[in-house]
Amino acid sequence: MSAGNFVDRLERLHPYLKRTRYKVFSIIDDLYTLDIQRVADVTRELKRRGMKIQATLDARATDVIRGEVCEALAPITNHMLIGAECGYDEGLKKIAKGCTTKVLERAAAMLQEVGLSHKCVCSFVIGFPFETREDCLRTIEFASKLLVKYNVRVYLQRYNTIPGSAIWEELAGKGLVSIGLFHEPTVDFPSHGVLENGARRSPRGRATWPGSWGCGVASPAPRGRE
Repeated sequence: MSAGNFVDRLERLHPYLKRTRYKVFSIIDDLYTLDIQRVADVTRELKRRGMKIQATLDARATDVIRGEVCEALAPITNHMLIGAECGYDEGLKKIAKGCTTKVLERAAAMLQEVGLSHKCVCSFVIGFPFETREDCLRTIEFASKLLVKYNVRVYLQRYNTIPGSAIWEELAGKGLVSIGLFHEPTVDFPSHGVLENGARRSPRGRATWPGSWGCGVASPAPRGRE
């Protein structure tokens, strides 16, 4: 979809934002930042039409460090999520993340330069099957560095093996996991009964899905906002 057509849709929906709780668009596209020119064109077209919007979006560290992506995202970003996953290069390579800790840190620095770091969450996962206790601590240490030095926010999540993933298939081939693990409630899935669509009901009645769970860590308050 061209930048112009994308902004056309935002313009049609914009009057209805006042009916929502947060008055913010949610861009459901984990490749939104891949095309640098399109990102810049969208922001430029919004400005041309006099549209002031805020949006939540996903971004990749490898995209954030390219060209003028940060500058183009700054006017419209309310919240940004970057999947950092591991805090050490060997782990990033094993999960085929396609980046390094150097790239992640550079992305955090560039976001800080344009005033976006406090709106960015870097999501980390600890407990991959190949990890040792020391590996997990390395991830926590790196995540803490990004939080303190660059003022990003951090999510720390514990890994849960998901059926269909490459890691699941590897472990299943060794007889270490099976689909039967999801037949009964566990500490990871404290629910009762299985819904027809595969989701489970939590004690509060919410549908939950196999995946990672964790906690968010708030960043220090931006200067001038203490």
